[in-house]
Amino acid sequence: MYTEVKDISRVKEIVKVMAKLNYLSEDVIVEKLVESGALLDGHWRLLSGKHSSIFLKFRRIAEKCNNGFLGLIAKELTDKFKSIKIDVVLGPETAGALLVDKVSAELNVRPALVKANKDGRPLSKLLLNSEINEGDNVLIINDLVTTGKGLENLISLVESKKANIAGIGLFATRDQSVIERLRSKVANTQVLITMNIKHYDHHSCELCQNNVELENGANHN
Repeated sequence: MYTEVKDISRVKEIVKVMAKLNYLSEDVIVEKLVESGALLDGHWRLLSGKHSSIFLKFRRIAEKCNNGFLGLIAKELTDKFKSIKIDVVLGPETAGALLVDKVSAELNVRPALVKANKDGRPLSKLLLNSEINEGDNVLIINDLVTTGKGLENLISLVESKKANIAGIGLFATRDQSVIERLRSKVANTQVLITMNIKHYDHHSCELCQNNVELENGANHN
């Protein structure tokens, strides 16, 4: 079982802006997360395999906040890379694809999507009709990062195509140390917000120990 997080004070404790914003503010982001019910409280198996009490259902932002808010997120991310030549915007076929479409439209370049496994984690394989050519400058976009392993698959894919990684743009992270690790590989890695939410390996998860019903985040992504 899970419920939407509607307590605005609790969401304010979770969300912290990590970048200079030109179109949004922390208050607006908090308001829209509450309005959309995108933060779900329960016992979650995340796409990374970790367990957490909170799941970000990014797709709800598009479904319940109309395209305005999603478009502003895309504008914020696009601004971080507008001085760089970009040929392709790459992301997963899961909820991050919503941002890929918006950012690629803002930059007027082609989008490309990769397949995801049954747990929703990006694989190193492009979907049909998606293309990366040798020498392309590729911007990797996604909604949320927890461990960074899915993004590392995207990095490997770009490298295997002998293309260049222009940067990585993310709406949110659960762990700022993951961002620093990504920056050691791709210096121009940008994230808009960090979410102050703990996550656990399943063997150390208190919710598991208390026999709280587990929800699979891949079914909600």
